[in-house]
Amino acid sequence: EKMPAKKIRTYAFFILINAVFLFSASAQDSKIETQAIRCSALYFVIAGTAGSDKTSEKIIQDIALNFTKVYANEKNTAVSSADIKIRRDLIVTEITENYVSRQDALQEEAVLCGAWFEGFRVQGENYAYIPIIPKIIPNKVREEYAALAAAGFKKWVSSGHALPAR
Repeated sequence: EKMPAKKIRTYAFFILINAVFLFSASAQDSKIETQAIRCSALYFVIAGTAGSDKTSEKIIQDIALNFTKVYANEKNTAVSSADIKIRRDLIVTEITENYVSRQDALQEEAVLCGAWFEGFRVQGENYAYIPIIPKIIPNKVREEYAALAAAGFKKWVSSGHALPAR
């Protein structure tokens, strides 16, 4: 029995969509790359917002730069500074457009990034391995990075960067 042309086109369409999906999925960043560039963007947003506390400002800048470096090092292909900036700017735009409706989630992600940064920090400037993205965050670490993020986001919002939900 011959299959109708419409049914053949439908099957061909699904095969094509699956092929495109598989190709695009393989071109995407790994979990470490994705989280590293997100952490870089989050701390880029709040960098320089620590006010007169130069120690906090330095930590925030170190986090942003560390995760930019991790992202660049983890890419399987060469990635330029311009490519990294474009990728980070897309995430900053996402944060800007969604901050009002996702404030708690972004705050928690900033805490996660800070806790993950601790694993790099103990290794010194040139890390030897990538620490595991933490699932459990000690209270002391949570409090430290929650305070940094809260102060940074508050100043960032007051400067008019966050947009209301659409």
